[in-house]
Amino acid sequence: MRLKLDEIQSYIDSKIFKRGQAYFKQGAVVDIELRNFTWHAEVEGSDLYEVSLEVVEGEIQNWACTCPYDWGIMCKHMVAVALTVQEMEGVALEEVELKDVAEAPAPPKPKPPKSRKSPKKKSDLQSVLASMSEAELRKELLKLAQQFPEIKSQLLLRYSHYADAQGITFYKDLISSLIKNAKGHYRFIEYRDASSLGKRISQLRQNHQGDLHTSIHLCQLIISQMAKAIQHADDSDGYMGGAISEAFEQLQHITKDGNPDYLKEFFKLAIKEHGKKHYQGWDWASDWRMLAFQSTQTAQEAKKLLGQLDKVIAEQALIDQESPFSRHYSYDHEFATVLKWQLLVQWETAESEAFMEANLRFSKMREIAIKDAMAAGNYERAFRLAEAGLAQDKANRLPGLVSQWQKYLVQIAQQTKDKSFLIKIREEQFLSFGDIEVYRELKKLLPKADFLQEKESWIKALREKSTYRGGFFYFPEEVARIYIEDKQYDRLMGLLEEFPDLALLDRYHELLAKQYPEFFVSMYNGLVRDFMDQQAKDRKAYKLACQYLDKIVKLGGVDEALTTVELWQQQYARRKSLMDELGKLAWL
Repeated sequence: MRLKLDEIQSYIDSKIFKRGQAYFKQGAVVDIELRNFTWHAEVEGSDLYEVSLEVVEGEIQNWACTCPYDWGIMCKHMVAVALTVQEMEGVALEEVELKDVAEAPAPPKPKPPKSRKSPKKKSDLQSVLASMSEAELRKELLKLAQQFPEIKSQLLLRYSHYADAQGITFYKDLISSLIKNAKGHYRFIEYRDASSLGKRISQLRQNHQGDLHTSIHLCQLIISQMAKAIQHADDSDGYMGGAISEAFEQLQHITKDGNPDYLKEFFKLAIKEHGKKHYQGWDWASDWRMLAFQSTQTAQEAKKLLGQLDKVIAEQALIDQESPFSRHYSYDHEFATVLKWQLLVQWETAESEAFMEANLRFSKMREIAIKDAMAAGNYERAFRLAEAGLAQDKANRLPGLVSQWQKYLVQIAQQTKDKSFLIKIREEQFLSFGDIEVYRELKKLLPKADFLQEKESWIKALREKSTYRGGFFYFPEEVARIYIEDKQYDRLMGLLEEFPDLALLDRYHELLAKQYPEFFVSMYNGLVRDFMDQQAKDRKAYKLACQYLDKIVKLGGVDEALTTVELWQQQYARRKSLMDELGKLAWL
């Protein structure tokens, strides 16, 4: 969510806004400064609270306060800082009557500001600025920009469209400056600064209004410099990576226009960039290779790209050989292999088919081969390819790919109307993943007697597979889904008895409790006693135990709940927090 700085009042509860305005007018905002495009301040209230506001183009994009308030968008301390920023950035302030402020406790008398003088009133600042000449204003801005790198970067970023005529050197210096300002201790970019940097780089690219040539090289600068910076950053929110992805998307869009001159420029740029060290280990090296492929126009360029791809494939093959996992191959290895095959097909080279057959161990290549065989009506070849892939990836324990090959086998069986094989592969699918939709299809495919017989064998197999893994017993979810599908609730309750657990009872409470209240009363009562004996040690746990007692009462188990309360009152009389929580039970 983003809030317009000059309309802050419209987002905030009126009482909170008035209290914040009171803090602002009483000078409770102290020690305010701009760092890496985020305002940081301390506010004197019942305690000293730290507030941060990230303001971009007149919009508050991120905000935080160390006070415990969490009932609305902003607390009064954040409102006070927002109003201070309004004043400091010259935003028109709206006066609000403070007749209701008396109901809020007045903040303590503030300490003298630590890093700035109390802000002048808006009218004084506007008067001073209005009396200055254009030359004086320019001089003061240049002086401030020299003293404070953040101000320089903010001005250049906000008005970058005036600098388009200066060319790519201007953007190179600006991006370097933005990255430098975002770095903190040990030249590392912290989480919040990484988010701000990513947003500003995206804003810079969006604001650019120059020619396509400059746009191409601006995107290349963003990708290259941000790829270097992200190596030493906490980009948990993904804004730095997002800025890189958006730059690639813009380059992709330009290539689709098909201008031969720009495609030639793209090809040279992508060939130069793709092998650079700072892209390795990320998808961006492959993104550059894709751009090179999309901009290839001549046989000579195709030959050059093939040479580059052969080099990548050879390098990745060596890396993969050193992997401790025999089934392992890298994304870059597979991507370069697929791209080479596409290039061979596009330029109608004789080796494309042989290259395909030699590289079927890559799932993408195998998938392409299966699709081509099915499109040609060659279901026998498609079947062999899918079966081989299934066997390979079962051995490699790659369930995602196992599922993929099974789906292709289902399509082949449906196209060839091979019902017996369709039943076989659907059964295998169900036992692999427990998909209830597959179970429903099997119910339709099999005669009733055969289905009922097979169902019991599936339940047995699923229980053996899911119940005991790694030395632990687990609740068989797939079996429970079968019982729910067939409304065999007695068997489901048998599972719940076999795997007694409060969380499992909660999961099936809505489905079963109204129909089987006595069962749930008994199970809840026994389990909540076990919980108290074995796990409950603090007030939070005692509150949870009392919530379960409430559930027991609502299910009609008043006597059982009372018996449990009496037991606890005797057994745990010295646990004052527990006695306190029991005393809050409305039905006691």
